[in-house]
Amino acid sequence: MKTRKLLVIGTFAVILALVFASCGGDNGGVIPAHTPGLLFTLIDNDTAYSVSRGTATAAEVIIPAVYNGLPVTEIGNSGFETYTAMTSVFIPDSVTSIGARAFAECFSLTSITIPDSVTSIGGSAFSSCVGLESITVNSGNTVYRSEGNCLIEISSNTLIRGCKNSVMPSSVTSIGEYAFSRITGLTSIIIPDSVTSIGWGAFSGCTGLTSITISNSVTNIGGAAFYGCTGLTSITIPDSVTSIEQMAFNNCTGLTNISIPDSVTWIGPSAFCADFESITVDSGNTVYRSEGNCIIQISNNALIHGCKNSIIPDSVTSIGFAAFINCTGLTSIIIPDSVTNIGSNAFNGCWRLTSVTLGTITEADFHTNTFPGNLRDVYFADGGGAGTYTTTNPGNSATWTKQ
Repeated sequence: MKTRKLLVIGTFAVILALVFASCGGDNGGVIPAHTPGLLFTLIDNDTAYSVSRGTATAAEVIIPAVYNGLPVTEIGNSGFETYTAMTSVFIPDSVTSIGARAFAECFSLTSITIPDSVTSIGGSAFSSCVGLESITVNSGNTVYRSEGNCLIEISSNTLIRGCKNSVMPSSVTSIGEYAFSRITGLTSIIIPDSVTSIGWGAFSGCTGLTSITISNSVTNIGGAAFYGCTGLTSITIPDSVTSIEQMAFNNCTGLTNISIPDSVTWIGPSAFCADFESITVDSGNTVYRSEGNCIIQISNNALIHGCKNSIIPDSVTSIGFAAFINCTGLTSIIIPDSVTNIGSNAFNGCWRLTSVTLGTITEADFHTNTFPGNLRDVYFADGGGAGTYTTTNPGNSATWTKQ
């Protein structure tokens, strides 16, 4: 009989808890069971639920711990992506994983609290949460922690997500992918000496960023790390940096010049904005050199990056992939006879280009998308070849003629 009594009492307690959880309102002040309109999907062999927003439109979203008698353990990939109405969300202790891009582009979200139970957060989970002002992880969480309004993975000391009020702690060793992406309210940031790498897109789209200090411990600047940081007017790349990945400083309109230190041994395609006014490489660099406002790879004399003021030196033998791509300030270019190879997209997007002087380029080394318009076709037509070509209608559909 004792067992039956305990069972009855236990069942009554569960029913009572469910009643109280579902009877919220102005009088009781009890939090409702969950926000209406959420979509739940069975996972883990039908033993638990994953949640996504469904048709919910509420500003304050409450995710339940239990749905249809089963625990809610997951917020699915892109679950609340672009849910621009949401200002706050309650995540219960039942949730163990937050999927990739789960809250990406939730522009109105101002704060987030991660419970102890969460052991997995997918990539870009909070990407482009531009209104985020505070990030908190409950102190009992063994995988993640928060400090200085930053979300940090404990084992690797990687900063996963920051916000416009972040102060980066000295314990952080790397800044993760898209950690601060599109936080337009971020105006300045100091990267501490503990940080050795800056991840892909880490500060991309931070248009309000006007000041950034990169410590002398950083060795790698990831692809698109500062892409679209239009407010930056100057930046110093420290001597510790050995690699600058593709598009790292591309589309940076406030920046007019860049100086590459001796330490850099790898520069990715389109690493810098082609509309820079000047590009220099320190004379002690053994991999790259600068001449005529061009970055040239020493080993093969390949021009890997130019700008709107470039004068291609006679020593250059090839122009690399996307070397001048989207250089809208470039109006004319003389390609010396020494150049025998022009990579794809080398001058694509140079919409104001009206005059090009070419030497002898073989058909295999002259790609259809090297220049905007029909320059390639005219070059290989009767009467084409080496010489100067001009157009009166610059742009994607430019019609070129030989002078």
